[in-house]
Amino acid sequence: MKEASTPKIKKDLRQLEAFAKKQGAVVAKGIPVGKVVTDERVYYKCMYGCPLYGSSKMCPPNTPRPQDFERALRKYSWGVLVKTRPHKINDIVVEVEKRAFSMGYYLALGLRGGPCPLCKECTEPAEPCRHPEKARPSMEALGIDVFATLKNARIPAELKKDTEEEWFFHGLILVE
Repeated sequence: MKEASTPKIKKDLRQLEAFAKKQGAVVAKGIPVGKVVTDERVYYKCMYGCPLYGSSKMCPPNTPRPQDFERALRKYSWGVLVKTRPHKINDIVVEVEKRAFSMGYYLALGLRGGPCPLCKECTEPAEPCRHPEKARPSMEALGIDVFATLKNARIPAELKKDTEEEWFFHGLILVE
């Protein structure tokens, strides 16, 4: 793992946190990737329990298997966790990823929680995504245990409430 305590990355993480909040995040927090928890059981929860399984290019079985993503994940050192309302998560993740890219983190990768919100119906399997510039995979689809990761980052996690106005979704932007 790269040196994680350099002043530059700390400063950049603070800038990305502030930018995420400006975009509408309720919480934005830089975390070491070592605090990101992966567990293949999360992927199986998508397969066996999600009514949207197989309906999106951003969810299983159209995403990398957790063990494949885990190898890529561990090449990063830091990420920014964001928490916001469901209808804002995709835009915030994409904008923070773009900002990180413009800061020199050319391998920045944004992930969001929950199903892809961009199209009412995804394209046919043989067709490309309609919005590749905005579509980002679900953290759960890649095997990230969002609740354990939030706990490691000391960010309160809530299960879904009765109304969408009470829900929070989370995202992760990997930067280095």
